Amino acid sequence: MELPSTADLSRGVACYAHGRRVALTAALILFLVLTTVLVLVFSAPLLAALTYFGLLGYAWALGRRREFVLDWFPIALLLMAYYAVSAFTNGMPAHVHITDAIAWEERLFGTPIPTIRLQGWLYRSGRIMPWDVAATAFYVSHYGAPLAFGLWLWCKSRRLYWRYTGALLVLFFAGLATYALFPEMPPWLAAQDGYLPQVPRIFLLTASHFLPMSTAIYMKADGSAVGAMPSIHVAYPVLVWLVWRRIRPGRWSSALMALYPLGVIFSVVYLGEHYLIDAIAGAGYALAAFWLVWDLAPALLRRWRPQGAEAS
Repeated sequence: MELPSTADLSRGVACYAHGRRVALTAALILFLVLTTVLVLVFSAPLLAALTYFGLLGYAWALGRRREFVLDWFPIALLLMAYYAVSAFTNGMPAHVHITDAIAWEERLFGTPIPTIRLQGWLYRSGRIMPWDVAATAFYVSHYGAPLAFGLWLWCKSRRLYWRYTGALLVLFFAGLATYALFPEMPPWLAAQDGYLPQVPRIFLLTASHFLPMSTAIYMKADGSAVGAMPSIHVAYPVLVWLVWRRIRPGRWSSALMALYPLGVIFSVVYLGEHYLIDAIAGAGYALAAFWLVWDLAPALLRRWRPQGAEAS
């Protein structure tokens, strides 16, 4: 009986390792999908906990559990900080920006404002259209896509992952500070209070069509109702695109990846969750966070290191 050669054994080991990685990735994707469904039945903090431990399980299976705990601790802190702050900001502040936000929107984009124009063209009362479902999917991707992209970067390069995480943290806390200093009422809520014509909250109508409990759960788990400026729903996808464009500078891949933030911008405006100026501000915050962490900070470090070397 002829024994397998070293080359055959090497190919077999490589195929096994590849198959194991594919199976683990498929299991992780299934876990994240099931977790999202569970969260719609229970609460958003559960999503943070389950997602974190699911990713930890994935890292454990890959043999990188220690690296994961150290590297993903900032993300865990970010999620905990978000829900802690949300618990204190669920009430309505004494002063909320309403009419000035509408005036800016009208001055820049005309009357009626983009949200009312888009809903007039596309929304069908009493019917869930395919673009309603697509817009809702883009909108809720805010909760999982940044983590999934971070996991991909982490598997690829810890250095890239840390730079991305740094920009994410800058963006997150800059957004929280703005919400505290400039609470702004979103279009759907301004319409409820009579400042705008009717703006149906299409996101909740669509979500409740498929999961009847989702409306009550989302209203309980969502953060401040007046945290519209800037749109972090837009900022995260723009940051993902900027990082992708930096590490994968190909024209076509960048163009395809740009469809993600563009889809989110359309969705938040069409769904009535944000004004277009909120979306533009969110993109601006993402650009600023990316520039600070990926360009300015490395340039300053390069400038300081030779001085330190000379001093020593």
